[in-house]
Amino acid sequence: MDSPGISTLALKTVREVGSYYMAANAYVSDAGVPFNSTATRGIVVYEGAPTTASPIMPLMPAFNDTPTAHKFFTTITGLAGGPHWVPVPHQIDEHMFVTVNMGISACPTCLNGTRLSASMNNYSFVNPTSLSLLQAFYFNVSGIYTPDFPDTPPVKFDYTNDSINILNSSLLITPKSTSVKVLKYNSTVWIMHCHLDVHLPLGLATAFVVENGPTKESTLPPPPPDLPRC
Repeated sequence: MDSPGISTLALKTVREVGSYYMAANAYVSDAGVPFNSTATRGIVVYEGAPTTASPIMPLMPAFNDTPTAHKFFTTITGLAGGPHWVPVPHQIDEHMFVTVNMGISACPTCLNGTRLSASMNNYSFVNPTSLSLLQAFYFNVSGIYTPDFPDTPPVKFDYTNDSINILNSSLLITPKSTSVKVLKYNSTVWIMHCHLDVHLPLGLATAFVVENGPTKESTLPPPPPDLPRC
């Protein structure tokens, strides 16, 4: 039960050495919502497994099996109060208020010259194409992103009244940019986005560029030599 960008550490035990599928499929709690029903699979082969052994495919839960999904989430041991919980720092040095909005942006190839664009704080995120955010941060390359993502919405409005927001042209017209928020420190780049990756092409995202810290462990290492190019 992971969303895009989320990872889970799992300890697996088997009764005998062999080949096994590691499989995942979608969970959909609402009827009538289209989704990709394809199961993604990988194969785990243990040392000493017979080369002729066929992988064993697990019995997958139904797409709408809410009890199984609930059981998974409620038994995660890293949750607050769990046996492997790591308390988070209580001292807060950055304060942000982020709104999510749907507007329109220019699109010369579209039927009406515009297209829907999702935004955070009225900025619709554009993925860089020539260099990754992490590489641009490490090599200090300018022109890939701008560190001006606002801490609060640039235009204050009624955050719960749709009819008022539609009349506000500054909210309806969504600028596109690769604006990020710069933080201290842990030397990395984190993408903040909706848990549905289908919203990423609409621009519903931003990034946190976390600067290097004072130690080697908190400093970004160089990219590996075999890093694929954009």
